[in-house]
Amino acid sequence: MRAEIGKICSTRVDSECLQVNMLAHNRKVQTLRVAVKNPNLLRKIPLGSVDDSADSLYRRVVPNRLRTLLDHIDRGILSVLIDNARAPNQLVAETVGIAPSTCLERVRSLRARGVIRRYVTEVSYAALGLPLEALIAVRLQVHSRTQVNSFIRMVGELPNTIETFHMAGVNDFLIHVATSDAEALRDFVLEHLTTHPAVLHTETNLVFANIRGQSLLSTGPREQGERRLRIE
Repeated sequence: MRAEIGKICSTRVDSECLQVNMLAHNRKVQTLRVAVKNPNLLRKIPLGSVDDSADSLYRRVVPNRLRTLLDHIDRGILSVLIDNARAPNQLVAETVGIAPSTCLERVRSLRARGVIRRYVTEVSYAALGLPLEALIAVRLQVHSRTQVNSFIRMVGELPNTIETFHMAGVNDFLIHVATSDAEALRDFVLEHLTTHPAVLHTETNLVFANIRGQSLLSTGPREQGERRLRIE
């Protein structure tokens, strides 16, 4: 919740949380708590008027190098939300073994730090009438910024594009598309890719199956005694 713009009147650092008391325009003190991994490394907070949203305050007081550090609690929360982004806060807290209020603060901190970027819905492309998926490698003959940006914009606006990867190596882009059938896939390549002035070569590979790997959380650094978290 975004509070009113006011002044910082006091701060306090707990074991895993920065507590900031704000004096709002209505003269009431409002408290904002921001979860952090290492409060001892926080920057000093200058007194004065600030926008006291969690995102804004976190960017001001937490050094860039600390914003994405995760402990075992963060990883536990992410493990639950990766499996089910709609999991209620109470369920996430019970699964990880923390209080609901702590869990809510942790999730807000993960969003403020850019660890959680957005929540999405995974749908069946076949159910949308687009059962044929393909990965199309594209090699450009012109690498000027203007042509590259033009190509990126063009591909992103096409309705059949799922994702576009800008790559290093022989090919410059890898485009994940979904189409209704082989004819529609051919038309996509011929009408939108091979006719683009910057494109030199395309190579189309059909997708037989999309197999989800283990969560990256299972390969991250562990604290002593921490169990690896896996998404089944």
